[in-house]
Amino acid sequence: MPNETLTVPQLIQVLERELGDKLAWLVTGLSSEKEMKQIKRGREKADDEVESRLRYAHEVVTMLKPYDARDVIRAWFIGMNPILGDEAPASVIAAGKGEDALEAAKAFIAEG
Repeated sequence: MPNETLTVPQLIQVLERELGDKLAWLVTGLSSEKEMKQIKRGREKADDEVESRLRYAHEVVTMLKPYDARDVIRAWFIGMNPILGDEAPASVIAAGKGEDALEAAKAFIAEG
């Protein structure tokens, strides 16, 4: 699993800052943004799948950050991606396919 040094609440904080609250919530695959906020505050515990999604999203953001501005990264997360079968990377991560999103991010960087 990618980046195991940050806690789940820290991952949520970083993703909210980098992607915005709604997009950070979308990648978790959780049914409500309120549930994500409870996890962020330590009132609930994220299951392994949610944690994995957060870690993959964080790794993708970290990978893209040196190459593009925050707005471009946000747009990349929600845009249709041909490498992902015209699905948005955020949706792919939410569906538990973080490795696919990582590969798409690598291709995005390689294409310049």
